[in-house]
Parts: sequence; C-alpha cells; structure tokens
Amino acid sequence: MIFLVGMNHKTAPISLREKFAVSDVRYHAFSAFLSAGGRIEENVVLSTCNRTEVYGWAQDPDQAARLVVRAFAEFSGEPEPAFTGHTYQRTGADAVKHLFSVASGLDSMALGETEILGQVKDAYAKAHAARQTSRFLNTLFQRALRVGKKVRTETAIGEGRVSVATIAMDLALKIFSSLKNKRVLLIGSGQMARLVCESLMGKGVKELVIVNRNTERAEGLVEEFGGRPAPFEALDREASFADIVISSAGTPNAFVHRERVALWMKRKVRTALFLIDLGMPRNVDENVNELSDVYLYNLDDLKAIADRNALARQAAVAACRTIIESAADQFINWLEGGPPHASRPPKEGSGS
Repeated sequence: MIFLVGMNHKTAPISLREKFAVSDVRYHAFSAFLSAGGRIEENVVLSTCNRTEVYGWAQDPDQAARLVVRAFAEFSGEPEPAFTGHTYQRTGADAVKHLFSVASGLDSMALGETEILGQVKDAYAKAHAARQTSRFLNTLFQRALRVGKKVRTETAIGEGRVSVATIAMDLALKIFSSLKNKRVLLIGSGQMARLVCESLMGKGVKELVIVNRNTERAEGLVEEFGGRPAPFEALDREASFADIVISSAGTPNAFVHRERVALWMKRKVRTALFLIDLGMPRNVDENVNELSDVYLYNLDDLKAIADRNALARQAAVAACRTIIESAADQFINWLEGGPPHASRPPKEGSGS
C-alpha cells in the first residue's frame, strides 16, 4: 500500500523542521535506512524549505510508518515524543491526493508556487537513480508530475507572485517601499538564489553582490542577471555595505551569528540591516534579532505575506481539487487492477 509520513510548515515550526531536512549529503544514508530489511519496498524522500516527507510502498503501512518515524529520530537526534505531534501520516487514496496536492502547489506556503513541481520531480529522479523506486512509486510520481502540470495549465492557481523568493521581495518592498539605491547581498547560488535574482530584476537595486563558496556558480548568476560575484571569504566585508542580506546557502548549520553581525554593524556605513533567511536548515541564528537596527525574517515570517497573496488565487482551488480528485481515483483504480511494471523516469522537461 502507498503511505506517507511527513511534517511541513503547517504542522511544525522552522526550529523543528530544519532538524529533519534531508540534505544531499545524508540522503543516501537516510534512504538506505528506510529500505533496510525490506519492510519499505520503495521510497521517495521529498525535502524542501517547508517540508520533509517520505512516500513509500509497503505491505504493512503502519509498520512502515513507524520505521520512518524511527529514521526521523535517528537522523535528527530528536527523541520521538519531541516531534510525533508535528508529523502526519496518510495511506492509500489519502496519500495519493496529498502528493498530487503538493505537486500542484496547493499544500505550499505560497499557494500555487511554481518551484515545488520541480522539487517533486528532482526527489523522484534521485530516488529512481538510487534504485529506491519500482512499479508503484514510479507510476505514482509520474502521474503526480502530470497532475501538477495540468493544474498549472488549466487553472489560474499559478497567477501572480507565488514563490518564496518573490514573497521575500514583497517583504523587502514593504520595508523600504522601493529598492532603488539599495545594496543587496545574496548568499548562495542554487535554485532559490536564482529565483531571488529573477525577482530582483527591474527593481532598480543600486548593487547586487552574490557570495558563494563556488565562485563559478556565482559568476554564472552574475552573467545572467547582473551584479558582481565575491568570494565567500569576502562575506563580512560585503555585508558591512549592504542594506539587505538574503541567504539561501545549503549548509547543515547556521553560519551567521550574533557576534558576526555585530561586527558588520560596527563597520557599517548605513543604519539598519535587513536579513532574509531562506535557508533550510536556517543560515542565520535567531539571536541576531537582539542587535539594534538589525531585523531578521525567516521562512516562517514569510507565511503571513503568503496568506495574503493566496486570497487572490482561492477561486482556482476548487478547479484544482477537481483535477486532483479525478486523477487520484484513476490511479487507485489502476492500482487495484494490478499495475504493470513502470520503471522509466519522466523525460527531462516533460513533466510525465
């Protein structure tokens, strides 16, 4: 039976979610832990800035769910009683509908967000490459990708500003009213950083500086979006000139602490500093808020803005649900009829 165990921005605060994020570094160990012993025959791990979910196929889904919870405890270092109240479990049709809703952006902090479909596709491709999927999850995820694409094509759910990065820019505009003549320091060069760059286009920022440990990737973003790259070693110097620091680096622990920001402020030629932390786990320690003229916002702080933005797209939800319900019923009927082998991952860019 198909099953799901997870936690997301609706059920757990960021302080807890960041402990359960499954990075590329520990993905293989985590996935292997799940498949050890054969009780979970197939698994896909979906870990994003707002959720960590394990989808699986098992003969005994209740036993499999307990194993996932044990894996969460093992890899997070948290005892089970500390987080079980923040997790959710689904089986059968409920698990299928949940995945289809996730792929469609209906379960996101930013209703209708665009990047989640790519994240679902990447999670499936990673599991398939690691030989953790077979006929059941291959077919389930291929259909989820088709549903996500269909929802965005046939409804208005994706209209407007619907990514975490664009919401971060909405926050910056709310703070400053205009980004003209503002200096922005971006830490990171991954997909979230790219979305931030796209959101900054046309905003009239005075200067964009992109800092990353991989200089070539930073230079690639600069070549595409403008600004200038800087080595990670120059972070402290560059931050002392910034009005806004946006961080989306993929690191296991926070690397911006109170003492470091205090040094920035001591050197700073401008008054206030606004920090927007898009990292998961978080890049910035929350104690920087203790400093005068320093204002930190993280993923949970963006939720209020996301809720307001969602009002404009609520009318499209019913149409999305109709598509999801129909697709889920078709999948369950297919499943009960005995699925053939489906081993091929979706073609790049096909969504199916």
